[in-house]
Amino acid sequence: MSEIENWLVRQKESKYGNYENLYLTLNSKKIVKLKSYDYDDFYEVRSVITRNKPQNKILKDQLDKKESLRLAIFCTLLGLLFIYIAAQFYKDASLTKNDVSIIKAKLSDDIKLKRHKRSKSLICTLENFNEFEFTIGSLAIKETYYRDLMNDLKKGNLISLTIEKDQYQKKISKKTPMSILDKYFHYEKIDVVEAESKDFKYLSLSDYNKVNRQNDYWGIGFFGLFGVCLLIGVFFYLKKEKPFSKNQLLYTSSNQLKK
Repeated sequence: MSEIENWLVRQKESKYGNYENLYLTLNSKKIVKLKSYDYDDFYEVRSVITRNKPQNKILKDQLDKKESLRLAIFCTLLGLLFIYIAAQFYKDASLTKNDVSIIKAKLSDDIKLKRHKRSKSLICTLENFNEFEFTIGSLAIKETYYRDLMNDLKKGNLISLTIEKDQYQKKISKKTPMSILDKYFHYEKIDVVEAESKDFKYLSLSDYNKVNRQNDYWGIGFFGLFGVCLLIGVFFYLKKEKPFSKNQLLYTSSNQLKK
């Protein structure tokens, strides 16, 4: 008891419930940490050994800074991740005629409009390709004359669908091996980038590229803005907060305190 110079209690959270850490600073400057879940009589012991002893405000400040530093590092990494994602959106992934393949077949069923919570898509099924759903997605449908498409073409009518060559070679011609993701993640779905009959083009490749590029700009703005804001916030925080001195680092080193 006489060896205890001061103390500090920190509230902690875990998936198993809340608990407390009790830090005891000894006369030798060594710090001992006790966890409440390790002792049945923790609170009784804490009351006895901390009676008439001051709290360690220096240690509290140092632990607060360490937690803030961890948060700053996390926010920095998250900000860099957001900027990386924004950079991926920045790359122009527009398709050309060399990137696509065309399938001409009869519809095995009427074209269906599939509604989602905040979007909708068109589903086409083709004769001889019944294991696949050729889909005009929620972005491309904005540039598609989809009502005319559904009215003009019914089961048994000939339709021409353009898909990415990569999908064609993996799923249709089987010339390219499929990855595990290709096999088990929406294997049946094939995105349509162009749709037409012999008389009318309901979705053009240029319109498909345009709406996807517009979505890229939203991605650049959203992830880029949040990434930059996080990094700026961390910069001003670190500029405002004083870093640990050499003595402070030694005081809370792993030889004295394992957190």
